[in-house]
Amino acid sequence: MIILVLFIIWNSIHLGYRYQKEVYYAERGILPMTLILSNQEKIDSLASILSNFPFIESIITESDNALISKLIEIYDLEYAREILESYHLPGVITLYFNGNLFDNDQKILLENSILKLYSGIIINFNEEHWTITQHKIELLDKLYLYANVFYVVLFLFITIFLRIHFEYKKDEYWRIYKLSGGQINLRKRSYAIDSSLILFIPYLVALLLFFLAFYLKYLPFFPEIRLLGAEFVTLLLSTVVSGLIVGYRIR
Repeated sequence: MIILVLFIIWNSIHLGYRYQKEVYYAERGILPMTLILSNQEKIDSLASILSNFPFIESIITESDNALISKLIEIYDLEYAREILESYHLPGVITLYFNGNLFDNDQKILLENSILKLYSGIIINFNEEHWTITQHKIELLDKLYLYANVFYVVLFLFITIFLRIHFEYKKDEYWRIYKLSGGQINLRKRSYAIDSSLILFIPYLVALLLFFLAFYLKYLPFFPEIRLLGAEFVTLLLSTVVSGLIVGYRIR
């Protein structure tokens, strides 16, 4: 039961990290980048080039005519249509991103590519909000790493200590059993069976509980396979170390 609880807590850490990171990715994805071009003819060609970047989710282009129509509609300037149409307004491209894919490296790549293609272009982006969001993601990653390192140590300490403690408590029983003519190898077989049960039962029960919660839509995510594998390896390590420590008692 204790190992089951430890597994549930550990997977809750994974799920909490993933959920919070998705929140930050969503914050990163809602930040649009606006490109302002003086040359109307370049809008469509640039938009076509930008569509090849996988981290760009959508592209909205607006020509000078579209901008004039929007100004007239928003500010009720129908009476000034002719005057506005006499002006040459710049074209605008608005980019929206996939927050899961668009990180600092991708941002630098995009900006350098745009400026390389059109050096006179104006790029508007909320750098302050971007920097704050990136800092949140980096801090979350560090906390998650530290939490896992701490939890692995705690998990090993608890499981190894408990296994050794219970084996020591069995010493008197097995001493009397041996003196009464019991089978010498029975303790070794009993230890092997207990180890197998401890290794598989809590892990499989925790896995089943999270699967049911995910299937019934109580959880938005299912723990990643690689993380589940790491948990099993940690429990296996605990079993091996415990066996090495108490091995002379079960011979």
